[in-house]
Amino acid sequence: MKLEYFQDSMNDLDLIVMGAKFATSTRNTLNSFIVGVKSGNTADGRATYRSLGKVTAGLNNEQLEDIDRLLKTAGKKFDPVTFADTTADVLIFGNEKPDYYIEPQHTLVFQIRASELIRNNDSSFATSYTLRFPRILNVRRDKPVDECLTVDELLNLTKSNKAVIKLAKGRIELEEILKTSSRKVAKPKLVMPTIFDVRQVCDILEGFTVYLLNGTEEMSKEQAESFVQKVGGNTSFRLVDTVDIVLVGIKTEKVGKIIARRANYDIVDLKWLQRVLEHGDLVPYRQGEVYYIAPNYKNILADGLDMYGDSYTEGTTVEGLKRTFEIIEHMGDFCNVNDTIRYTGSLNCIDYNAYFDKYEIPNDKNSKLIYDSLIDEIEFRFYNGYVCDTICEEVNLLVYSGEEGRRKFLEEYLNNINRTDIELRCNSFLYK
Repeated sequence: MKLEYFQDSMNDLDLIVMGAKFATSTRNTLNSFIVGVKSGNTADGRATYRSLGKVTAGLNNEQLEDIDRLLKTAGKKFDPVTFADTTADVLIFGNEKPDYYIEPQHTLVFQIRASELIRNNDSSFATSYTLRFPRILNVRRDKPVDECLTVDELLNLTKSNKAVIKLAKGRIELEEILKTSSRKVAKPKLVMPTIFDVRQVCDILEGFTVYLLNGTEEMSKEQAESFVQKVGGNTSFRLVDTVDIVLVGIKTEKVGKIIARRANYDIVDLKWLQRVLEHGDLVPYRQGEVYYIAPNYKNILADGLDMYGDSYTEGTTVEGLKRTFEIIEHMGDFCNVNDTIRYTGSLNCIDYNAYFDKYEIPNDKNSKLIYDSLIDEIEFRFYNGYVCDTICEEVNLLVYSGEEGRRKFLEEYLNNINRTDIELRCNSFLYK
């Protein structure tokens, strides 16, 4: 049983996609989506929508590419001046603004499940409440946008005792859901489950014994312990050899001392438990969440990481390297970085977002494959370039197989689509 099936958990909500953001400045895929509710009409009769929250989890790679393509082709880059002149009366955002927004006639609906609705204290969104641990269950292409959840329906859910909003106050009025003032509201405590409610309802962490070192402002140590027990895990009040996982909310000097023991338990950031609750499933550790990996036969959560928490497949950052070196130092291992060799290649493609001319008809994956570019794409990525599957707005380089006739065709094609800003280069430049 997944976390969202707990008693008094939140109902599934059909919410409109209003816009999206890039996860980081180095990624070219929109994967953080701002969703909202229908809240009324403008003076000329158009429906208005208010942002309710942001969701990142739930889509597979194919769905993510489709939605990314939709936002970039049917949507628009967010520009405050242009948006205020054209769309601000229809799409109402809080302080959290998208990188791309999409008007209602072009967008779609997500079916979303979250653990609860909590107070939106910092005005990030255009309602007084936002979603906690949301994830996308389904892309509702069959559902008209104007049939998404409305503010009135949200209010009716609270009145029908379905516990959509779990707060100390028993009754919530419509005026409280819509933003009516900028007054500060006290941050609510996480209600479900509480330290007094430790009945097991699923077996996600069955077989694992967890020790909580400390908590965070968002999730206290006691609340984290109740979560662990609720999802089938055992909690230990002493750090003994039978412990499998030590969870750390805030890194202190004590963490370094525990790492130095090189004991038979993993030491992991509390963010991992939050992801388990968000996904309703046992998820592997991520790079950046790990302080120490134990040589434990039960360890099935760190297959993609080495003993210092560094990923075998993902790139790292300067901060990530510093973290790894700290772990090595705490463990007492030797790491000689005095003789580090820095190699700077003659080619650096970090400023390029490239489309490889694989298909007879550009941008048409159903047309004939004319150029097997896999090896060239790997080489391009090695030189820090980013590969795009379509000729999207971010593309500034088009790589082709080298035939002069094909180059002339591509020059004409780019001219027809008003993309003469894209540089054309033969694949041989990767090997010079």
